[in-house]
Amino acid sequence: MKEEIELRERLKMVERELGTLVDELQKLEKEMKEMKEMKDELKAIKLFLGKEFPDFRNRYPELLKKICAQS
Repeated sequence: MKEEIELRERLKMVERELGTLVDELQKLEKEMKEMKEMKDELKAIKLFLGKEFPDFRNRYPELLKKICAQS
């Protein structure tokens, strides 16, 4: 009987821990999705600048390096 009570308590604790881990995983997935969207936006900006301002690469190489490093 005592062992059964201890097992139930341990099971409840493990279920709570699992719930916490699931919550953290969902937060991380959301952040990863936001980071992917930002990466795609950076690529779009890079393409736009390269198309609209052909001399952009020569004029601002340090900025382009930062953009490329992020994507």
